[in-house]
Amino acid sequence: MLRISTSYFCFFVVLGFLTSNIASEIPGHLQYLGSHRPAEGTIEHTDTWPDPETFYNNYIKPGKPLLFKGKAKEIPAFNLWTDEYLRKQYGHIKVDVEEGKKENRSLGVQDLSLSSFVKVYRKADIYMVESLHKEMMDEFHLPKPILCGGYTRFLQDAVIWFSSGGTKSVLHFDNIDNINCLMDGSKELIFIDKKYKDLVEKDGFVEKGSYSSVDIEKVDMEKFPGFRNVPWWTASMEKGDCLFIPSRWYHHVSSAGPRNLAINIWFSHLPKFNQTDCKEKGELPESLPLNKFTIHSLDSSEMSRMSFVEMFSPFEDKEEISVEEYIATMKKVYQNYIDHQEVMEIFGFLDLNHDMVLQWDELLTFNIDDFIKEFPFVFGEDDGDMEEEPKDFGKHEEL
Repeated sequence: MLRISTSYFCFFVVLGFLTSNIASEIPGHLQYLGSHRPAEGTIEHTDTWPDPETFYNNYIKPGKPLLFKGKAKEIPAFNLWTDEYLRKQYGHIKVDVEEGKKENRSLGVQDLSLSSFVKVYRKADIYMVESLHKEMMDEFHLPKPILCGGYTRFLQDAVIWFSSGGTKSVLHFDNIDNINCLMDGSKELIFIDKKYKDLVEKDGFVEKGSYSSVDIEKVDMEKFPGFRNVPWWTASMEKGDCLFIPSRWYHHVSSAGPRNLAINIWFSHLPKFNQTDCKEKGELPESLPLNKFTIHSLDSSEMSRMSFVEMFSPFEDKEEISVEEYIATMKKVYQNYIDHQEVMEIFGFLDLNHDMVLQWDELLTFNIDDFIKEFPFVFGEDDGDMEEEPKDFGKHEEL
């Protein structure tokens, strides 16, 4: 009996040894994310602001990251926002401070004054994540690529990220587009194209938070086999750079100090570029203060518009949507919740020039407040429950 037990013990020891050796031979196993294979390359970069239509066609529409070298230096906050200036000018502002520089979404959040944060952040294992307060918005500017075309109608938030460096994000994607501008410090980013969703989300992906539970510093290739062959790209941000991060691209961010301060602007992904908006605004400056625009909350009527309009994104390559395509889309999304008469009444409201087709300008400019009042059931705001609601954009996730 003792021999059998000893034999079994030896068997499992040998099996464990062999398994350990096999695992250790998997490229990148228990190493930093990206160690499994060389990067495909670096993210494209430019030292000028593209015009809004070029930016939309080449980067927004296809969902392609772009690094703007040195462009944050043109923003007033770049030179103004020293620790001393922030303490004197905005020290009274209350801010959210998260525990742990290696992102852990289960940890708590502290409520401090900006003045208190500035006093302790260089020595503490904390970082600040806070929506930009209105009194600070004149010192942060929106860049030229999003000054027309429809972006400014769908600004969702502007967020400050502030630490002494050493922060590491989880691997995640954001539900909306954003541009991050780095006022101080540096950032290294790992990007994975959204087309590799099946690999990234194969194991351990947290749907509610849009992030992977993989340990980015020690990737367990046995537990997360999808990462064994996933291609990736890299981007390096220096002080004064801005970076466009497309919605649904997976990314991990590592920030370095001794002081790291960034602001990013979040905006809904436009299904179609609004040329009329650019014609009305004429020649554009390089940037404009953020306080000249409205930041729409996620429950605002303009966000409801984007939730509704996103249904028609499969037709974004077309100049107009036929009544037949409209009806088919509405039936697919709402199924039996809305009857044919209501579908046509909605079409009549949207078809502003009554030509029996929908232009994108009509979808992006119809009176959303009147629409909600007349058709509240479109957003499930009546006594019934929709079988399938329009897709929600969701709150932005950590950069």
